[in-house]
Amino acid sequence: MADTFRCTLITPAQQVFDEEVTYVELPAFDGQMGIEPQRAPMVAKLGDGALRLDFARGESRWYFVAGGFARCGTHADLLTDMP
Repeated sequence: MADTFRCTLITPAQQVFDEEVTYVELPAFDGQMGIEPQRAPMVAKLGDGALRLDFARGESRWYFVAGGFARCGTHADLLTDMP
């Protein structure tokens, strides 16, 4: 089982992030949701809130997202607006 997966964060203006991560916590429209490697495929509507990306080296990076959609499976694509 893989320990990391590719996560891409895209806004209408640009691709903000495209790296390997170990965990993603995102604001779904009905509450926080966690994404780990090798999860079952899913699509989620994003709400407004904090997006946390964890890395294998033990660091985390945070973004604020304002709605959008997440598509996850072997990788995660997040399409969102960022104020």
